[in-house]
Amino acid sequence: MFYSHNTFYGTNSAAPSDPAKLTTDPSFVNPGAATGWSSANAYALTSTSPSRDSGIATASDNGGLDYTGHELYQGAAPDRGAIEYVAGNPNAPLLADDFDNADTSGWSVISGVWGTGRSPSSFGPTSTSGYAIAVAGSTAWTDYSVTARVAIENANGNAGVLARYSDPSNYVMLRINANTNTADLYQMLNGALTLLRTSAFTPRIGTSYSLRMDMRGSMVTPYLNGTALGAPSSLPSGALDTGSVGLRTAASTAAFDDVVVRG
Repeated sequence: MFYSHNTFYGTNSAAPSDPAKLTTDPSFVNPGAATGWSSANAYALTSTSPSRDSGIATASDNGGLDYTGHELYQGAAPDRGAIEYVAGNPNAPLLADDFDNADTSGWSVISGVWGTGRSPSSFGPTSTSGYAIAVAGSTAWTDYSVTARVAIENANGNAGVLARYSDPSNYVMLRINANTNTADLYQMLNGALTLLRTSAFTPRIGTSYSLRMDMRGSMVTPYLNGTALGAPSSLPSGALDTGSVGLRTAASTAAFDDVVVRG
């Protein structure tokens, strides 16, 4: 094991051996204020932090996002630490939910029976009967990125993330499917489900995967585990322009966690 390009400050500033380490104050936004995943941005870097743009790039399969859902990388080089600096206000995701303490207060169940209590904490449908949809956020949202961790819990199951959801007949969906062994991007428009893109992928039951959709104008870019599934796909002109985010399964149970929405 070796260490490279870390920041050590305070009690442990002298260890371990890292020829490229920094021992100066990393200048966090509000150190000590984090009480869980959803408040981890207390350890975001400020604009004057010496840990900005001074790290070392990792492999291309690094997941594409930092601990709080920011895209990598925002500057000339990677930042040190788990949270990438973002100019402006790095502490204001539109939504961030890790379902700790079984808190689902921001979510509305549209269909199916949903529950918490999984380990680790997550939210998901508890029955394989029919469609299960839960949504959160504002139907006025336009351009944003939604990321969630998704684990299918039953054989041949499927589970996905929704964007620009206005009602059960209109939304965009990225899902993984253990029956067809694919990751699929769909549009649901006026009740008609249309496949926009499909990629070969074999999800393992009980394993969590990162799904993400970037919504920009009439274009949507799907990501699986931080890797884009091809070029952006276009949506019908004048349709699916706004909407909230959601979680969806069909005849399946699943565990959803770490949902982050950024504008």
